[in-house]
Amino acid sequence: MVWDGEEWRLPAPLNAVRPPDAKVDVMSAGSNRVRVLALLVWPRDRAQVVPAELVKWTHDRVLVEWWSSPGARAARRTWLPRSDVKDSLRWVRRRSGG
Repeated sequence: MVWDGEEWRLPAPLNAVRPPDAKVDVMSAGSNRVRVLALLVWPRDRAQVVPAELVKWTHDRVLVEWWSSPGARAARRTWLPRSDVKDSLRWVRRRSGG
């Protein structure tokens, strides 16, 4: 965590990407934000899936707004690869051997 003079803040996730170039068309969710799940990758091989809201997107990246904890005052905005943002989480149920 990093102290910004007022509160402790998390550094940018390792999988954060740069904002798109000005030449790229950026779509905006406006006031109709969609709730999504965002994968955040942190140092020491840690990954975290957080609830987020879709703010803007391009063909290959997404700007999401997320909160570092349920009680956090300020939201964070991070550009992520499109592959790291999902509308739901699915996993395959393992069959018991035997």
